[in-house]
This record gives sequence, structure tokens and C-alpha cells, in this order.
Amino acid sequence: MKTIRVKQWHVRAVSLLVSLFVCVAPSQAIQPVDMLPPDTSNIVSEGMAILSDGSVYGRSGPSAGVFGNVNAPFKGTYWGAPGPFFQIVDLGTPVGLFQIDMNDSHDAVGEAREPTFPFNVKGFVTEDSLNTPVTTVLSPVSSLDHSRAVSINNSNVVVGTSYTFNSFSAEILHTGTVWRKSNSYTPEVTNIVKRPQSISENGNLVGWEGSSTGAVTKIGNVMGNPIPFTGNIGGLNGTGPTFGMDINDSAQVAGWAFDQATNSGVTTAFLWDPASGMSAVNHSALGAIESFGRAVNNHGLMVGSLNMAPGSGTGDYHAFCYYQGQAVDLNSLIDQTSGWELWHAYDVNDDGWIAGVGTYNGVFRGFRMQHPIIPEPSALLLFGVALVGLVAARPNRL
Repeated sequence: MKTIRVKQWHVRAVSLLVSLFVCVAPSQAIQPVDMLPPDTSNIVSEGMAILSDGSVYGRSGPSAGVFGNVNAPFKGTYWGAPGPFFQIVDLGTPVGLFQIDMNDSHDAVGEAREPTFPFNVKGFVTEDSLNTPVTTVLSPVSSLDHSRAVSINNSNVVVGTSYTFNSFSAEILHTGTVWRKSNSYTPEVTNIVKRPQSISENGNLVGWEGSSTGAVTKIGNVMGNPIPFTGNIGGLNGTGPTFGMDINDSAQVAGWAFDQATNSGVTTAFLWDPASGMSAVNHSALGAIESFGRAVNNHGLMVGSLNMAPGSGTGDYHAFCYYQGQAVDLNSLIDQTSGWELWHAYDVNDDGWIAGVGTYNGVFRGFRMQHPIIPEPSALLLFGVALVGLVAARPNRL
């Protein structure tokens, strides 16, 4: 009887905890926050990175067409932490296509380029962007001409790529590169992967290399910290190209892959875990024909994009989240009369705040929303109180 009673108590406690974390639709629709451009000359915006306090770093521009044009007049833009009067700051920094990130000290990275060939592309880091910004151009490694900075962590370790162009304006000779503030942002070659995409707070690095039909995703650590796995994470069903885009402190990887084992040629979002391997998103259950994993937080919550089936009556894409094997279209969580259609979820923090882009009343706008999968502090407090109550209610004799 003692064993049975202990198990019953454990089941009650675990059931309560699980009820706080299960990925289900909230009782009330979530209202995304419109990421307004900082001035009237820009009408569209994108939220690209979300900080730990829920503030967003992204970009704004004069029209939706600029998002597909790396030479367009983007403006780096910062939207402050959630609240009724959040701050909007025009950082005025030209940034490249999706190469954009910011850490909690408001140090931003990206790439700037000249509009004509050979472009003279250079990565940059702008420290203290909101107060007294100091920009450092990130030089490529020796013998290469151009650099791209894609990710920065709170230790001011920046990762990206050094490369050059051939005579056809195509990038060649990609070399994984690390720039550290502690080393005056001197470029260092990393042999982990040729095209780094993301660095976690503890220095886990993920990226991909190879052609679009033969790409492999590799991971490692650039800060001397232990990591449960290094090297090539493999593909869907053990084969096919993979594109790892984000990594968390536990070395879980978000990205997308082609499943060559089924010869489908379909892009499928995945969440890879060092212990359990690769889990594919069942996007067809959400009416999509493809999916793309873009970011994962330290709880294992992944966000990304669904390519919706033609004739579905939706936009081309829908933002989604994925947690413990369950994928949810973020549009199913919001008020269907709000004027929003959420297209891409680009980043998620550990409190479940998500940044991305969609259409708001037909105009491309960045959005911020909080997913209910991560419990509010009040929910954790409730669990703690309930747990204490369960302990107090246990019989003294088991």
C-alpha cells in the first residue's frame, strides 16, 4: 500500500504540472502587438529577434517589396518591452536580408552592403544601440573579402561567415567565423561548420554547409563548454539535406530538411534533440504543404513557418509553434476578426514571447505575442501552492 500511495501522490503532482505546460489553445484569444514603423516614411516592419524581456529587434521599410531586396533601404528598429507605451527606436542601421540579431545589452549584429557589385558586404556589431551606439565593422578572415554576422549572445560572441564572390556574383569559399568582444572582434576561423546560423548563451553553435541538395547540419561549442554531441546531426529518416537554423543551451536544433527516403522533395520542419534524435513536424495536419523551423527556446518550444496549400483561402504562409510533438497554427490562437494573419515566426524567448511578421489589415507588419505554453509566474506559484498542499495532505503513515 505504501508504494501505491506514493505513486498516486506523484501522479497528482505531475498531472497538475503537465496541465500548466500542455500546448493548447487559451481560453481567450491572444492579441498580437503591432510593430509600428518608427516614422511615416516606412509602412512595413518585421520582428526578427526577441530579447529576454520581450523587446523586439527587427527592421522597417517603405514597402513589402524591400523584404526581398538586400539593397533596399531597411532601418534597424527596436520595439521596447511589452506594455501600454512600449518604446520604438529608429536605429538607422542598414541591415541585410534576415541577418539580424540583438542580445539583452542591445548589442546588434547584421550586415551592410553597397548596392552595386562587388557589393563590399561587411558584418557589423553595434554595441549599446539605444544609448551611445558604437559600431565595429567585422572583418572577414584572411584572404576573403566579405563577412556576414548572423547571431550574438550575451557574452558578446558573434558568429557568421566569411566569403568572397566569383565572377558571376555568387558567394563562394564560405568559412565559419567567430568574433569575440574579449578579443576585440578579431575574426577567428571555426571548423565546426562553414555557414553558422546561431549561437546559444553557453556557446553552442549550429549551421549548415554544402549545396542545397546536399547540405548537412553540424553543431559544436565555441566557448569551451561541454556539449552532448558534436558534428553532423543527420537527416530525416537518416538521409537528405538539412538546414539547422537555431540551437538552445541543451543543443536542441530547429531547422528544416528534405526527406530523400520518401523522394517527396518536401521541406519539413524538424526539432533535433541529442538524446531522441530528429522529430519532424506533421504540417499536413495543419493544411500545409511544407514547414520551416526557425527558432527554439530553452524549453524546447520551436517556432517557424507553414507553407499553406494552394486554394486554402489563407496567405502564402502561416506562423506555427511546435512543442512535445504537437504543432499549432498560431493563427488559431488569435481573434479571427483582429485583422491579423501571422505568416512567419522568427524567434521565441524562454517566456514564450514570439516575434515575427504577418499582415495586419493587409499591410506587412511585425508582431509580438506570447504563447500560453510557457506558464506565467502566477501559474508556477499556483503549482507551488498546490504542491505544498499535496504534501500536507499526504497521510503520515504510508
